[in-house]
Amino acid sequence: MNWRAAPASGRHATSSTSALASAAPRASWRAGAARLNRLVGLDGQVRTVRGDATALPFRDGSFNACVSQEAFLHVADKLAALAGCHRVLVPGGRLAFTDWIAHATLGERERARLAEWMAATTLQSLEGYRALLGRAGFVGVESEDLSDEWRSILRARLARLRAMRRDMAARLGEARFGEYEQLYAFFVGLVEEGKLGGGRFSGSA
Repeated sequence: MNWRAAPASGRHATSSTSALASAAPRASWRAGAARLNRLVGLDGQVRTVRGDATALPFRDGSFNACVSQEAFLHVADKLAALAGCHRVLVPGGRLAFTDWIAHATLGERERARLAEWMAATTLQSLEGYRALLGRAGFVGVESEDLSDEWRSILRARLARLRAMRRDMAARLGEARFGEYEQLYAFFVGLVEEGKLGGGRFSGSA
């Protein structure tokens, strides 16, 4: 997982980006991180660190805040990852993250397919994440179900993807585009059926 850390002076924050980044060549993820920093106006203000989400390469109490966006779903040992966030936060520091959540109707075969196609593992429910945050030492835990909001966003994204079929198939190849469309449609279908959703979580160290 890549972690974007703030400079040594002033307020510190750490942000997890992609748990799949370890599969990318070093030059590739460094270039991607640098481009993203430039796009959001943070060029020169943060540094990107490549590390293990379950064994963060930072000293205890290094950060005031920790932020993650749809990354923990790729981490099998979520308790270790959350406990690591707690460790690197100062007392009273805040963790905030969003992630995909499993509802009770998500079946084992669907879980297996998500793991195979998207490296989505040990998917949690809203309550499951709240329990893990408590076990990791966080207090003042808050959670919000974003499933309805995310459903409309995904529906629009799938429609946009299909509208771009000709251009994307020309660039990626028909077979590759077809595979991606199939995966994305399966994913959106689970959200439409209420089997998969999104959640926002926060807690204090």
